[in-house]
Amino acid sequence: MPAARRFVMGTALALATPVAAPVAAQQAAPLPAGARVRAFLRNPPTDQVVGVVVRTDSVLLVVRPDHGSAPITLGWDAVRRLDVSRGRRSRAGAFGHGAAIGAIVGGTIALAATGAAAIYDSRSHCDCIIPASLVVGVAGAGFTVLTTATGGAIGLAHRDRWARSSAPSGGR
Repeated sequence: MPAARRFVMGTALALATPVAAPVAAQQAAPLPAGARVRAFLRNPPTDQVVGVVVRTDSVLLVVRPDHGSAPITLGWDAVRRLDVSRGRRSRAGAFGHGAAIGAIVGGTIALAATGAAAIYDSRSHCDCIIPASLVVGVAGAGFTVLTTATGGAIGLAHRDRWARSSAPSGGR
């Protein structure tokens, strides 16, 4: 029985380590001046502020917004969640990431529509020269190209990469 218990404890430890390590690292994460942050606020007029940290203490967070010149002072109790920038993707990387998602979405929809048209063709008694599945397949290919390009454009608009901060937000 001790061997089985060691196996269970070792397995539990191995499974918990990848989860516990990032949490422990987050708890000690400082928020230095100059860090780029995205603060999600509890109350309107705005739901988020994106900018650079001017200063912070145990009560306040002062951020210079990306769009605006005057720093905004926020109490930690007004901050629902705080993300810290991990940098930006390159243009090619951002376009590629978005395009891949667009291709997967568009391709899946096109494949499903073409499959449905093929089922229709097999059950239909139509003596059509051009089967519906061929028409839908060609339209689906065009649709996939469109969703790929749209995904790439959206990817370019969202180049920032964010990581959730453990700064004293949300718990107050």
